[in-house]
Amino acid sequence: MTREERKAVSALKKNLPKIVKPLIKPYGFRMTSGRVWVRKDDMLYVMIPLINIKEAAILHTTFLAKPVFADDYLWDILGMEENKSKPFSLRVTGAFAAPPVNFHVSNHPLSVMDVGELEAGLREDLEYLSAHIASVSPDGLSWFREMESKQERYLQSDIMRLILLLHERFHHQRKELR
Repeated sequence: MTREERKAVSALKKNLPKIVKPLIKPYGFRMTSGRVWVRKDDMLYVMIPLINIKEAAILHTTFLAKPVFADDYLWDILGMEENKSKPFSLRVTGAFAAPPVNFHVSNHPLSVMDVGELEAGLREDLEYLSAHIASVSPDGLSWFREMESKQERYLQSDIMRLILLLHERFHHQRKELR
């Protein structure tokens, strides 16, 4: 990669949040610390767009999801209940938040270092996320349980599995009390 190309990629990386922000508005998504997110029913969906350089520049986007209650259980266990009253975006970026599960990755080559090509890749990723959420809702938790059970071991997978077991047990006990 030439020096000029590296400079162009560096400029794209620097301007990525400014480019993403107007693109997410029609979807009702939010952005915190470079992460695009939305809460839909009982699920939190996150999209992380990054520009990577290997042989060429690539828009690399990771799609993640987790049940909203996962953080509440984790914070109860860790004695951090005060986090429940903090801004919802803490569930997206917090160091002591339950780990989301990766459900998709996309890569868009950026052969020409221009904003138009980057915007096209971002629009495609936003459309994917929007369509995915529409196909999963309103039963996101069933989708998540099925998807999570098929995952290979991932960072902190035991924590998420424990949280799902706690939720299932608590939910089952509430039904018995009715």
